[in-house]
Amino acid sequence: MRRMLSACCCFILILSQGNAAENPVDDFTVVGRRNPTNAEYGAYWAKKVLQGYSMRVWLSNQMTMGIAAWTPFLPPLNGCSTTQGIGMEYPIGSCIEHLWGAGPVIGGIVNGVRHVSEGYNTNFASMEFLPEIQDTLRDKIWYTNAGSERYHPDGDGYSGYYYIHNQQVNRRGCDDDGDGRVDEDDLDGEDNDGDWNPVTDDIGADGIPDSLELGCDGKRYDPVTNPDPAYDNYDPSAYDKCHLDAIGNYIRRMDKNRYTERNGIPDHGEPHVDEDYAGISDQDIYLAATDTFKSTRVPDHVSMGIKLFQKTYAWRETFGEGIIPMEYLFVNIGNYVIDSVYVGFFTDFDVGPVSRSGYYADDYACYMEDLRCGYISNAVDRGSTPGGIVVLGTPRPLDSLKYIWQWHGYTDPGGMDSNIYSWMCGERFPSEMIKPCQSPSAPTDTRFFFSFGPFASVKPGDTLKIAIAILSGYGVDAGPNNLRQNAQNALKLYIRGFQPPITLPSPALHITNLTSKPYGVKLEWGSRYDKSGGLNDPLSIWDDSNKIA
Repeated sequence: MRRMLSACCCFILILSQGNAAENPVDDFTVVGRRNPTNAEYGAYWAKKVLQGYSMRVWLSNQMTMGIAAWTPFLPPLNGCSTTQGIGMEYPIGSCIEHLWGAGPVIGGIVNGVRHVSEGYNTNFASMEFLPEIQDTLRDKIWYTNAGSERYHPDGDGYSGYYYIHNQQVNRRGCDDDGDGRVDEDDLDGEDNDGDWNPVTDDIGADGIPDSLELGCDGKRYDPVTNPDPAYDNYDPSAYDKCHLDAIGNYIRRMDKNRYTERNGIPDHGEPHVDEDYAGISDQDIYLAATDTFKSTRVPDHVSMGIKLFQKTYAWRETFGEGIIPMEYLFVNIGNYVIDSVYVGFFTDFDVGPVSRSGYYADDYACYMEDLRCGYISNAVDRGSTPGGIVVLGTPRPLDSLKYIWQWHGYTDPGGMDSNIYSWMCGERFPSEMIKPCQSPSAPTDTRFFFSFGPFASVKPGDTLKIAIAILSGYGVDAGPNNLRQNAQNALKLYIRGFQPPITLPSPALHITNLTSKPYGVKLEWGSRYDKSGGLNDPLSIWDDSNKIA
């Protein structure tokens, strides 16, 4: 059982990462909206990032999306509102809000007792997946992409941006380290393939050895007089003369999470750590957290022993319009088997123009059963675009699962693990697991709960992988680029392994006017008339195995 905190502490420090300006907001009270300080809220040190191109959504390594990703702060202003930023906007520049908060939830039975861990609970705003405060220098948000590599100043520094024999790495099917295997080391800050060598690889999370570093005093490396110019080596007997504590004293270099060079731990950024992963989209963003955090506690929450990875993808091209796929990896790092597992999402989509007070009260929730897609749309404000979630893949065939979709008000389904699990497994709704859609003619400030399963027992060390996509569209199911079409496109992308569709080039065309016949022309195409050397000849790029077309 959980209880709600009466208030939340106000912090003035924020450690953040992302690809947009991020400024904390001092006034936590949202005009015309519920006050975040009256709920059970997360970590001020959590990192945030804005993902997407045509559609953008705030993510955090609290495993929470939307405005709530910034908890206990509010998102930075973006010119659309004077009280807060936007949690999810589509299309960009429209000032149409979509998402107050959403997050994954996993439930199961451990030693005969029902347990649940939540990324977000729309009732209590519980956050039960958090990054550890002492891991702020190691537990980063990881970036990569399948296009041209670029150094990301707000991301993971130089790590993941290596060239080997002039071959660009982190490509699908690329054997980065020459060990005969491909894509065996995931982008998660860990040495998954076990080839890390402390003698040669223990150079620190920044990926830069002492010999190439420059000290805060401007002095360069010298093996005798200045062996650690950046003061980033783990050495409990030595002091850090570059970074002082709060009262101006030197601190000892005894924290292995802060002083990562020569700490004996494989750190992200070092050679042979995350060196053989595969970029998927134009912007891959990976995050990680656990429900076993020690830095703070959610009152009365019992950890299930879960480490959770979130991988998100986004594309610039139109085929990715209004689609952000997300893969979740639930890893059992505990000591107990979790039986009868269900996975779900608490979602509080608030759809409408932020320029109008109370826009969120004009929403209705609905479910597309054939696509396993829940969504919320604004029934009043013209130009509003819907927001939704579609299930893409699980270890079991999608048509073999049980689905529970329920729209509800602010107080459901409560905060007790046993009650939440009864929603997740459908026990609470034996005759109506899929609730009929709300009427657009009677809109409310609505939200929905969406779960599916069951999955086989998750033993210690096992991983349960789930894929969903966050969606929008210019309409629900009519007109171009609507939500239904985007849900279908997201499923196609997933089935193709997130390989983008290929547009085959047009062949060279040769036109000859036929003087012997009035208005006659002769059309010829192919490599014979391709002056570029056959690059546009369909026969030279024909897809015999039909993997592309």
